[in-house]
Amino acid sequence: MEDVFDHTRYTVLGWGDEQLVPLTRWARGFGLIVPRDDGRWIFPSVFSVADHFAEVDPARFVAAVRSTLAALKKPAASVDPAAPSAGLRLHWGIAYGVLVRMAGEVLAAQKSKRVFLGTSEGDCVEFCDVVVKLKTAVATVASRMRAAGDMVETGERRWSWMASTPSTLAPGGEDLGSLAREGRQWVLRASSAARVERLFDRIEAIVGERPKEVSRTVRAPWKEDGFARRKEEADETVVISNRPVAAASPEEAMSAAVELTEQALRDSLDRELPAVGGVPRQRVKTPEGRAAVEAWLRGLERGGQPEGMPGGRMLDLDPIRRELGMPTVAG
Repeated sequence: MEDVFDHTRYTVLGWGDEQLVPLTRWARGFGLIVPRDDGRWIFPSVFSVADHFAEVDPARFVAAVRSTLAALKKPAASVDPAAPSAGLRLHWGIAYGVLVRMAGEVLAAQKSKRVFLGTSEGDCVEFCDVVVKLKTAVATVASRMRAAGDMVETGERRWSWMASTPSTLAPGGEDLGSLAREGRQWVLRASSAARVERLFDRIEAIVGERPKEVSRTVRAPWKEDGFARRKEEADETVVISNRPVAAASPEEAMSAAVELTEQALRDSLDRELPAVGGVPRQRVKTPEGRAAVEAWLRGLERGGQPEGMPGGRMLDLDPIRRELGMPTVAG
């Protein structure tokens, strides 16, 4: 950890490796530490690393602590604005309370963006699971699916339909939907109702029989999630693009997912991105542009890939920073 005021660096002890890595590599928040008698330091029971803590201005924080100390009839001068670390540690209980309150004010002032989630065709994302019937024998369906050039086998009796024309979002081809034999039934999955119908058409062309729908389950993010909205209600559009991962094990699949994520980010370095105000590779040529690109990368890292998600680790974008000639976070 690094002191935000005097830049003293501290080594964190007493944590398991799984906790240490995200705490010291991806933490973007603030905490306060206090000295122990044995030369080590300890921080309060809650070490806050949420995004909104990182938005608290240090100078305003010091001024607020001094004001609070004065109101409590304590020596505000003990927190020197030019070198506040010692005074903040002396009054860490009060300082921490001020920090939490200021971070809460930042969070309350933040306006969450309303996002329209769309497919590359511009349709609203609605995740559809459709149970279908096919009279054609299972072995025959499997044989004909394997022979189709645009069907990628991603598991036992499981195929992803790849777009024949690569897009800027998916240069290697986009996964438009899937068909899988699950137990004794066929299940078709796609990210929009329009893709379901297109997949029906494609299966009919490959197998020689149109699937008959038995039941359909639809999860519409704009109905369920707080940030997703219909297109006319949204502040911005985010296009969801998928690629299939064929792997021999979950570990191999996770590794492949990490590689796909990093490749997708590299692909985006040469595209117009509203988040950075232009093309990232061009924007880094100016100080203002580098700051915008760094803010974008840090935002992606904060979202990250936590344990249990594809990749099984937090997102490390230092390789992207090196490619762009920017300072890395890890050093």
